[in-house]
Formats: sequence, structure tokens, C-alpha cells
Amino acid sequence: MKRLLFGFVFLITVIAVSGQCAIDYTYYPVGANYGLDPDSLPDGYIGQFYDEDMTFYLPLDTTDPSSGASVTFEDFHITSISLPLGLTWECNSSANGCHYDPAVTQYGCVKVSGTPLIAGTYDVQVDLVATHNLSQLVGPEDISFILPLTILPDTSTSSNTGFAMSNPSGCAPVTVSFTNNNTGMLSYSWDFGNGNISTLENPGPQMYNDTGIFIVHYQAYADTNSSYFLTDIEVATADGWDGDADDGWGLLNPDPYIKIFNQSGSLIWTSSVLTDNNFPVSWTAGSISLQNQTYTIEVWDQDGVTNDDLCGSVSFQGFSNSGTITNGSETINYAMTVIPPVPITSIDTIYVSDYPAVPNLVYDTLNNLIYTSVDSIAMQWYYYNSPIPGATDTFINPTSSGEYSLVVVNEYGCDATSLEVLVVICDNTYQPILDDNGSTAWMLDSALYSNLQWHDSNGPINGANQPFFPATV
Repeated sequence: MKRLLFGFVFLITVIAVSGQCAIDYTYYPVGANYGLDPDSLPDGYIGQFYDEDMTFYLPLDTTDPSSGASVTFEDFHITSISLPLGLTWECNSSANGCHYDPAVTQYGCVKVSGTPLIAGTYDVQVDLVATHNLSQLVGPEDISFILPLTILPDTSTSSNTGFAMSNPSGCAPVTVSFTNNNTGMLSYSWDFGNGNISTLENPGPQMYNDTGIFIVHYQAYADTNSSYFLTDIEVATADGWDGDADDGWGLLNPDPYIKIFNQSGSLIWTSSVLTDNNFPVSWTAGSISLQNQTYTIEVWDQDGVTNDDLCGSVSFQGFSNSGTITNGSETINYAMTVIPPVPITSIDTIYVSDYPAVPNLVYDTLNNLIYTSVDSIAMQWYYYNSPIPGATDTFINPTSSGEYSLVVVNEYGCDATSLEVLVVICDNTYQPILDDNGSTAWMLDSALYSNLQWHDSNGPINGANQPFFPATV
């Protein structure tokens, strides 16, 4: 009886397990008696956690297309799923070895989770064994199918008050893009830590070729001018000294106070009256905010009977430091507080890592063993550039002829790939494919084999170990 053919398609993805998967019991396949939801593997990203639950619906039976016989399934067993480095899988019946009896329940699920380590497009191979009511006669069905899975480069971002970065860490060289979080400011200052600086609002991407830690400094100014505040005023001398600004016809001391006017003549501050005080006198103004213009301070003597007397005035610039102003007999000292413009300042870090050493592979043909002396945080053997399920040690026993390679990953997520090793598994039934032109014979499939020996009727021919042999007898 021919092997059964049925279109049972399983989908799965893999990564570090974060817990058992959850079955979506609302899912029901349309137009078929089996199915998977979702029915494709979403893309993953290096360094970003991947977590996908996939619900499958198992068929109860099928029909053998060659004989028309009805076949009832008794067990489905998920044996392996090959995944890129950093990913793994877990079924919801792991306690039962990932066996499923569709007569008990047609629902099951697989969780694919973890953090991918290497970018690329992978063929994820899913291997199943299906047992049915005719298995004792024809054996169980071995089912394998390939699912594509794309792992994309890191797209993670780092953000702060000043700016955001995409791809802020990785294996050298690293290209980092920057986004300004404070648009429309008056000026900017960037120091990318790689020797480059910029004053642009939106600078271009930066390349980091060397390994190490790079500190990015950012400043954005909303105002390029300092802020000026008048805090204290002292009237050292005024007309009151000569009797013009006193009370009681020179018998009493003056009662001084001051007024401050801006350039347009508007009154912005009036002090308290210091009753019966001789000069010098002073006031604490607190923090009077000043602009880049001329201000005038007037000194007055309060008169309780007649109008107040103006003793004199002086002018000063708002954007200036503390100083002394003299105008005639008026001498005024003033104190300023100057606050430089305060920028938005941010600092962030870029990490650029190095690659591990390329693993050197040794093929022990006598024991049919490929091994390496390199050990790493993660290892994966490949067969014709496809990952071999479970092959994550420093050695492997190849089971099929072909090209094998090894990928190692260090603690920073950087990888290195070995050269390929050609493996030939000896087969006693193998017959070399020969051709000749009458006097010279050659082996057509010699590329698969490293050791050749030509024979004649008397046995091995000395020195005849090339892919071709020119006959002389």
C-alpha cells in the first residue's frame, strides 16, 4: 500500500519560552478539516523579544488518494521544529511529549518565543509523526514541511528628552539614526561621540566603525540671550544732602523712596518709603525682570504737607551687570542677577560590540565527527545553510553527505560563521560514475570525495589517486 498523502499543514515559530501557549477556541478552519491560526509566521527582529501563539485544528480522518481507503488518525506527534538561534518552541501538551489525539480534542497550540540573535531568511522545518488505524500495516506517516521566517535587523529605539536613536546598539559597524524631540528651537549642538559634531536641527545618520561605548551629547536652546533681574538698589547720594530733600526746613531727615520706569515711560516698580532716613539708603527689589532697553530710577522725598519732591534720576541698561551710576549729585548702586540661557540637555549611550572568532572546524573522518575548539554562549550547526534541529553543541555527527557549517554567537549577540566542511557518508552500495574516451578514464562525481584510488586487475595502482587515470596498458 502506498504511503498516505494528506495535506495537513502545521505552522510554527520559535523563541525563548515565556509560558505555555493559549488556545484560541473561537478559531475554526473554513473549507478544510484542519488548519492553523495565524497561518503564517510574522517577522522577528534581532534583540527584540518574539512571542507568538499559534492555534491548530487537527483532522480526524482522511482518504488515501491511491486506494480510496478511509484513514482515521489516532495520534499526531510534533517531533522537532528547527529555528534560528535564540528562538525555541513549546507545545501546550509538553507534559505528554507533544502528542495529540484528535479524538480527544482537535485543538492544540504552539508558542514560539525568545530573542532572535542573527538576521536572515530561514526555512523553519516542522517534523511530525502521524499514527493512524493502518499504521500497523504501512507504518506511521513522517511529515515534514518548510515555513519561511524572516529575522530583520534591530529596529529598537532609545529616547530621552532631547532626542531618539534607532539601532543604538549592535555589532560593528553600526549606523545610528537620530530624531530631534525639540523642533523649532533657536540653536542646537550635537556631539555624537564618534568624532563628529553638528549644529543642525535634524542631523543625518552616524556610522560607528569601532567597537566600544560612545556617549552622545545634545543641547537645544530656545533663547540665546541671558535673563537679567534687578535685585537691589542703593541710593548713595541725592539732593537731600543739601537740604532740598528734607522735611521741616532742614530740621528733619528726608523720607526717600524710588520709582523705576521702563523705556516707554511706564512705571514698573515703586519702593517702600523709608521715613526719616539719611542717605545712603537701600531697597531689596526681589527679582525685577528686565529687557534689553533703557530704564530710569527716580529718587523721591515724601512730603506729608505739600507734594513729594523729586530729588533726581539716573538711567541704566537692562542687559548689564551690577554697577554704579552717577548723574549730577545722584549716585546709585544697583545689583543684577544674570542667568545664562538654559538649554535642553540630554546624554545617551551607543554600544558597539565586536564579533567572535571564526570557528575552525575539524572533520574526523574515522569517527565521522565534526568538532570545533571554540565555545560560545550560543552555537548552531547548519546543513546547506539550514539550521539542524538540536545541533547546538561544539560537535556534531553528520548523518547525510553534504556541506556543514557552524555559527557561533557571543554575549553581545554578534555572530561568526565557519567555512563549510564537505562531508561524505560512505555507502557500501555506492558505485562511482565513470566515463572514458578510450585511453583516459575519469570520475564524474569526484567533487564529493577527497580520497580516490584506481585499481586494475592486479589491485591498487600505485600513485593513481587523481579524479582521472590515463591508461598505458
